[in-house]
Amino acid sequence: MAHGGPRRVRLRPGRLPHLPSDLHREILLRLPPDQPKLLFRCAAVSKVWRNIITNAEFLRRYREHHRVPPMIGCVYNYRERPAAGYVAMIPKLPTPLVPRLPNDGHGLVALDSRHGRVLFRRAHWRRTLVLWDPLAAHHENVSLPAEFPNANVNWSAGILCAAVQPCQHLNCHAEPFSIVFVGITEALASAYVYSSATRIWTATASVPPPAAAAAARMKDMATTVVNGNMYFRTDRRAIIRYHFVGDAHRLSYMEAPPAIPGQGDQGTVLVPAAGGRLGFAGLSSSSLVRIWETQVGAAEAAAAWEEPRSVRLPLPARRLMGSVESTRSLLIGTRTGPGPISLNLESGKVKTLPKPKGTTILIPVMGFCTPGDV
Repeated sequence: MAHGGPRRVRLRPGRLPHLPSDLHREILLRLPPDQPKLLFRCAAVSKVWRNIITNAEFLRRYREHHRVPPMIGCVYNYRERPAAGYVAMIPKLPTPLVPRLPNDGHGLVALDSRHGRVLFRRAHWRRTLVLWDPLAAHHENVSLPAEFPNANVNWSAGILCAAVQPCQHLNCHAEPFSIVFVGITEALASAYVYSSATRIWTATASVPPPAAAAAARMKDMATTVVNGNMYFRTDRRAIIRYHFVGDAHRLSYMEAPPAIPGQGDQGTVLVPAAGGRLGFAGLSSSSLVRIWETQVGAAEAAAAWEEPRSVRLPLPARRLMGSVESTRSLLIGTRTGPGPISLNLESGKVKTLPKPKGTTILIPVMGFCTPGDV
């Protein structure tokens, strides 16, 4: 019996359209990165497509064509169990794999994420960092610098790509990486850099903390990288800036803008702004975000913030939960709706994220999920 409507055509394994091989590559090149299951399904169609999709040159062109890696998911510290340490991940993409956290997330505290890798510290044995590659299903331990034997020292750490500069961070997933450690004592703030190539920590910079920041504690929040500078947050108005470009690495302090009435530090986040500027965002009401911007020179220890601009929100907001460097977006917890949203500050585009449980801070994990990488 005949049925109405268009006839659905299914492509059987091994049966490909008679097209030039270059055209096959151009078609596969345009598959959207935020739907990685399509690439995996196409890789199962035939040996020809599988060879194309897993080829290193194709993967390089694929990343360069799409430029901005999609969000794989978000990791967060479960705040209901802060003493024991428990990390969870909410996947964002419909991937054919489910990333499994080291030790299923127990005994860990999330610190940072960049270029497809995630950095944790041990909740109890604070002298160890854990670096996790969710796509490669691999993690490794890194001991802290020996110069800081006190496990209770005030410190935090962030992760960087160590590929030869200038790097667009599109094909550096398998390249060497660096970890930036900043520890603070009563007299000195010191920076050390770990190289995955040499597995050695190197002291790079130090500076006495200003009086206003002497008692500031570094927060377990993701770092923000802008224009060759890595920024660390504290529980006060002090922001720690580590300049890592070139041979003369520098460490300095700068002051955050005046606090917004009614908003704590967890309701404010750093975000890259246009032109190499650093942005500071905070909620002024449930429907409005205020954003300060500044241009920080390579040799400046402090900078003046410009008058803030306001961004109207599409939904009533509960708090700011993080930011996405590559897209200059804010992660916002909403009062209504299924979960947090991602708001692109340039285009105004809004995306809904899966709803986490018991958290105030989200750390996005970005990367291209392709058969050649997994």
